[in-house]
Amino acid sequence: MFGIATSIIVQRLTQMVNNQAGYAVVVHRGDPTGGILLVLLEHPCGINLFQPERHLETNTIEWRLAKENMPEAEARQWVEHYTSFDADAWVISLEGKGSDDAMALLQDLVA
Repeated sequence: MFGIATSIIVQRLTQMVNNQAGYAVVVHRGDPTGGILLVLLEHPCGINLFQPERHLETNTIEWRLAKENMPEAEARQWVEHYTSFDADAWVISLEGKGSDDAMALLQDLVA
């Protein structure tokens, strides 16, 4: 997806958010080199899920809001369900300062 190992992207994102006094954690570890990356972005109204979406006509990727304002229990259940059929997937959770910068970096990586 990125042209760089997913584990390196995850490491950089979590460092970026944690260095800015935010909170970033790996919820599920996937394939170190090529697993898809899903992002749970926590905010006061709930948890938003972002996933990459490839446009076949232009062969471009963008981050799409897949689920909005999920309660924590629903987000946990969603992660368990998704990773049960795609064990290679990475899921990270971001919260607080640095989350916007992390999402901007992700958009830059797929642009």
